[in-house]
Amino acid sequence: MKIKVRRTLMVMPLPAALVVLASCAQQPNVAAAVQAQETVQVPVAAAGGADGSRKIEALVRQPSGGSAQPRHPAVILLHSSWGWADDHEGVAVYAEALSRAGYVTLVPRMFPGGGGNGPAASYLPELFGVLRYAATRPDVDPNRIAVSGFSFGGILSLIADTKWANESYLNGSPRAAAYAPFYPVCWLFKANVKGKPSPVPTDAWLEWTGAPVRIFAGGKDDYDDRDPNACQEAIDSLPELGRRSFSVKVYASATHGWDQRRAATFYEGIACKGRGCYNSNVPDAQVTQQSIKDLLEFLGTAMPAQTRQ
Repeated sequence: MKIKVRRTLMVMPLPAALVVLASCAQQPNVAAAVQAQETVQVPVAAAGGADGSRKIEALVRQPSGGSAQPRHPAVILLHSSWGWADDHEGVAVYAEALSRAGYVTLVPRMFPGGGGNGPAASYLPELFGVLRYAATRPDVDPNRIAVSGFSFGGILSLIADTKWANESYLNGSPRAAAYAPFYPVCWLFKANVKGKPSPVPTDAWLEWTGAPVRIFAGGKDDYDDRDPNACQEAIDSLPELGRRSFSVKVYASATHGWDQRRAATFYEGIACKGRGCYNSNVPDAQVTQQSIKDLLEFLGTAMPAQTRQ
């Protein structure tokens, strides 16, 4: 696997630093607002587990504070359909918080903006290429890599947990240890489980890897017609064996994209459970702080540190 690396040093803007410091007040190594980062180019995954001919760029942050651990847990963060370069996108606040909590973070730059390029499933090669790369890094514990995505990225992270996706692009390993989709349009998730045609084979929605999955959802998400039960109903639609690994955390007052940097209202054809309506993303700093805390708690439980005997 041939990798290109460009290293930089990131100084966080003060408002972002304050949000992260507040969210991680109980975590170690929160004193400095400076983080080492590097941009890498890695091959995407090809069908069957080989390297593809294309490359994906990813922004990698190392844990801040100089931890003595030789290997760290890692989280791959998948941006929304705003794209990594759009000023609405809020994935960076999670990367910063996770870095302060001792995680290596990797943010694949799937597309810069413009609403994405094709269905979420078409980015499985990019995601799995970055997963394979993460598992080879000397500072990453290959058994403690999680995937978390937001909106478009949340849908992609759900698809990535199917056995079909893993068997299509990974030759046995590595495997993600946990998945954390944020506002992944749960009515559509349920519809796919029930047989709605999609780029993913219908029966793929019935078989999962068994890794823990925690869905983070807003009770006032217009995509789900402001139905706070939409994600639980999607989980309940899964076969019994599959649903055992799923759970959901709902923020009653939150809209879609509560953690994004700018508010937005736009018409979306798949909003209001497919009827089509206007969706509003309303940033909420308090909910964002809580969702970061809840994500850290979930990851700590799903990927506990290994203790020496």
